[in-house]
Amino acid sequence: MKKKLTALTLVSIFIIQTISLLVDFPWKGIIIWGISVFLLGLAAYFTKFLEEKNKGNE
Repeated sequence: MKKKLTALTLVSIFIIQTISLLVDFPWKGIIIWGISVFLLGLAAYFTKFLEEKNKGNE
């Protein structure tokens, strides 16, 4: 599950960055990069801290 969540957030970042090239409004850069950094943080959280369900009791 965490691989899917990580992939989903990374794809979301790609889509947001691509759409931002087409949009023109004030403070576009700081808003888009802020959202991207937040989503990148979520991807790191999903990768590092979520447990895999199929791991045995170790």
